[in-house]
Amino acid sequence: MPDEDTVKNADQTAAGLITCVSACFLILMILMTLFGQRMKRVGIRWHVLNCSVWGLLHLAHNASFGDTSKAPWPGYIKDQQWVEAAKQVECFTRSVFPAGMIFVYIEQMILTCSPRLADRFCFNFIFALLLLPFQNIIMLFCLYAHWIDYQWWYEPIDFFNIVTFPLFILMSMVYLLFCFFGSCCCCYTATRRGPPKEGGKTLGTFTDMWLLLPYGWVGTYLYSPSFSLTMIPFTVDKLFDFIMNSGLMDIIMGGGGTNPDPGVTDTPGTGGEEADWMSLMLNVSTMSLNALPWFMLTFPIVHCVMALVCIRMYREQFFFMFTCGRVYEGNARSYGAQSQKNQPQPIQWANTTIRTEDKYPPPTYPTATMQQPIHIENIPTITMS
Repeated sequence: MPDEDTVKNADQTAAGLITCVSACFLILMILMTLFGQRMKRVGIRWHVLNCSVWGLLHLAHNASFGDTSKAPWPGYIKDQQWVEAAKQVECFTRSVFPAGMIFVYIEQMILTCSPRLADRFCFNFIFALLLLPFQNIIMLFCLYAHWIDYQWWYEPIDFFNIVTFPLFILMSMVYLLFCFFGSCCCCYTATRRGPPKEGGKTLGTFTDMWLLLPYGWVGTYLYSPSFSLTMIPFTVDKLFDFIMNSGLMDIIMGGGGTNPDPGVTDTPGTGGEEADWMSLMLNVSTMSLNALPWFMLTFPIVHCVMALVCIRMYREQFFFMFTCGRVYEGNARSYGAQSQKNQPQPIQWANTTIRTEDKYPPPTYPTATMQQPIHIENIPTITMS
């Protein structure tokens, strides 16, 4: 059996490798977002950029202040203010994704109903403001409020996470219901005859709608255990007396704990079921806490992979980049736009010779089969006198 030090070193090596690979993926996502030819100016683009930038901070922080047995380089950050606010910085980095997804869900529901808005500057500008300046200013203020000499009712960044994460879960449920509604519209679009309207809804519109769901729900699954780090202290500090006095604890444990029949020891609401419930909750909590360091470590790379798989423009940009433009050639089309296959093509040059001596290659002209026939009878005749 390997000793404890060997296991610890193996975990730290694996965590260091995951950290380096995740950092490479995040840098790749940032470059694709800023300079990608297939990128559209919609909210999910700025959300991925936000998560990627702050994901680098998450990796750097977790490498120093993560679980002592799994942090690859424990204690390498020496800044005293950072050390004192380590919990607040960690809460800040894991609050970026759920807070941004609230706006992304709203935008995607609007775009599913009206895809043409994706090409409207005002619409894109509003969600860019919400996802970049608005969200980041609020989060940075909540983080730096830790150093403000003021007696807050509760730690601002922790309270921000407590508010936004349940709202994110609620919006995920609302978006799931919207997807079922959108599926009915998808069936109507698929069975409708005639060419689709320019900028209207297509099957790709509803595919993008459904693919956003796993992108958000995987993040929910990975962040849910870490939410207990802020919710449990808040519950104990602010809600403990209310829960105990309101009777909610009796409802959770099985209905009051009274036994109508003293001769029965395992009836609903008493010993047996209560013990099973508590045992289940304890096992789930133990498993979540054991997996929490790995969830926190792998979230940046999982987020990148899910963005490449579930978001169309990142999927197209990835293949466009690694095939040197042979796949998905050209700029990204508008939402709901038709293929350029049957569209009239511009005049092409006869050859691709580079301009030399101020001479351009001649353009190609329509072939003889495309020209109008010349009727001999219409040509005037000239007689010699």
